[in-house]
Amino acid sequence: MTVTNILQDKIKKYWQVDGFVIEPAKMQFGDLTVNVAFILAKQRKLPPLQVAREIADKLSQDKELADIFSRIEAVQPGYVNFYFSDKYLKNILADIISGSFGLNMGQGKKIVIEYSSPNTNKPLHLGHLRNDALGMALANILQSLGFEVIKTSVINDRGIHIMQSLLAYLKWGEGKTPDQVGKKGDQFVGDFYVRFHQEAEKDPTLKEEAAELLRRWEQGDQEIRQIWHQLNQWVFQGWHETYDLYGSEFDKWYYESELYDKGKEIIKQAAEKGIVKQRSDGAYVIDLSELGLGSRESGEKVLLRADGTTVYITQDIYLAIKRYEDFNFDKMIYVVASEQEYHFKVLFAILDILGTGLSDKLFHFSYGMVNLPEGKMKSRQGKVVDADELISQMIDLAKVEIERRSPNLPTIEKEENAKAIALSAIKYWFLRANPRSTLTFDPKKSLDFEGDTGPYLLYSYVRLRSILRKAGWKEKVKIEQDLPEAERNLLRKMARWPFVLQHFMDGYNINLICLFLNELASDFNSYYHSHPVLQSDEEIKKLRLQLIAAGSSLLKKGLKMLNIKTVERM
Repeated sequence: MTVTNILQDKIKKYWQVDGFVIEPAKMQFGDLTVNVAFILAKQRKLPPLQVAREIADKLSQDKELADIFSRIEAVQPGYVNFYFSDKYLKNILADIISGSFGLNMGQGKKIVIEYSSPNTNKPLHLGHLRNDALGMALANILQSLGFEVIKTSVINDRGIHIMQSLLAYLKWGEGKTPDQVGKKGDQFVGDFYVRFHQEAEKDPTLKEEAAELLRRWEQGDQEIRQIWHQLNQWVFQGWHETYDLYGSEFDKWYYESELYDKGKEIIKQAAEKGIVKQRSDGAYVIDLSELGLGSRESGEKVLLRADGTTVYITQDIYLAIKRYEDFNFDKMIYVVASEQEYHFKVLFAILDILGTGLSDKLFHFSYGMVNLPEGKMKSRQGKVVDADELISQMIDLAKVEIERRSPNLPTIEKEENAKAIALSAIKYWFLRANPRSTLTFDPKKSLDFEGDTGPYLLYSYVRLRSILRKAGWKEKVKIEQDLPEAERNLLRKMARWPFVLQHFMDGYNINLICLFLNELASDFNSYYHSHPVLQSDEEIKKLRLQLIAAGSSLLKKGLKMLNIKTVERM
């Protein structure tokens, strides 16, 4: 049970009201604050400060709380502030070092996350890197909180855009393979997608040829299906190389080609019940006018076209139901860009109208787009930041910095460090920002070893580990002495970790974890510069080494949540 839970239970026990436990804006106002006095004061028609003093006096006499808080005081206009005791801080010091300090709130609960979900007509790009960074961080954080997490992706492997790549390959591919031209399979196929649009500007009839290929594919044409399958396999192989490098993992893949027509039966069954209606032109529609989500003209949303073909949302209706059948989840999180906010509002509304009982379990984790310096990415024109190319360039930039800082490191270690630093720079750049913000990726700023960056956090961790190595530190020891102010404040900072995780759960705010880790790294960097560790007296040295060990443990745990791999030397 967390300190917050204990405090809430005490307030409910003594005053029969729910306690609102919050973190003070500044540490000088304590480690925790409750504002329940305002509620009780209104009920009793008394001044809030008078009630706050009553609360502070009563809780100060509680034996269980006496071990946690050294001081409980009422302050104007009616808050009650709580200050952690040395005994409590020493206890959590050991928990932090062992890695057991945090929250465990997901027991027995299952969360499915959908992220990445690329198209098989091109390689992964910068936008996918932001999506994947968010998806994997969500998965790691939720797993650390005790949830069972299933990571899924929907592969968009059918449709006109796929046929455009296929047509270009038939016309200009000369039957070659990626190995023959020395390219990754996803980049090989992506070149043909770009080639199609270049040629279509000169010859518009190519679009009709691609449409004809799609019709043949949907009719099960074996020749087209065979070529389509081969192109997809090349793309999958290329993606997996990128995913392995970037650290993206998946437990279950869903393929649009296996899903796109599965929703038809659901829609027709809904029509039989009168939930969906069939128009005179043959199209199946659902009335969303009361929700303001249908078309402007009729308030209707088309679910099956007049020719019987599905629309994208039909597939998603089926997939939501199927995923629930597959995993019986408590929550399903869609990590999809903000451009699709309307789509998910409609999807959740329709699932509710259909009586699936799923809408309350579904959450759209909306995030902003990633732009090129000159504007929005446009894959059909080839104006994208290719994920592989970006990662390679970032690794090269990191190598230059490593050579400048640590020229004597073994070559293999330099290579591994360069990769870790480059990936930390990319991921942290995306995770530190409000997810809904639109970003322009800045490679040089993201690789800065000073400030709010991934490399800064890695370097801070390395410095703490270096101090421990030089001291020959091996294990935790019991701290008997009183905590000096500087050490106490560091521990008070680390004691906020469970509250950071709780705030994350309020809206999956990954950036709050980034903010905490950056502040923690900054506090430790200031601390060991002003408080020598290795040159201090033996007793204070023991305490300081314990703090350094705790700081490195918490930084490593936080970085692991962000899917950022640490290094031991830099």
